[in-house]
Amino acid sequence: MNWVGLVLILFGTGYLVYSIIFRKRVTYYNSSVEIVKGRENDFFKLQLYFSLFNSTWFILLGLIIVKLNLTNPIIVLSPVLFHFINLLLQIVSRRKGYIKK
Repeated sequence: MNWVGLVLILFGTGYLVYSIIFRKRVTYYNSSVEIVKGRENDFFKLQLYFSLFNSTWFILLGLIIVKLNLTNPIIVLSPVLFHFINLLLQIVSRRKGYIKK
């Protein structure tokens, strides 16, 4: 059994729980953004969708790594993709006018 895959599954599950519990707050990764007054609920909904996608990605990647016993550099890309998805959230939020520049 591949321990890296298990860590990714646990991280994805933990991030899923964190996202659901704090769905009406700005998450740690987006703490530097300034939400536009009156658009808070729209931003929180978008943040939840991106967080669900992010945690699902980690759980699926962990399952694939465990199942196929991968040790390739794809494992190194998982944190990069995590931060990229959070960056996409900020870009989409700015374009929709949910956060200030």
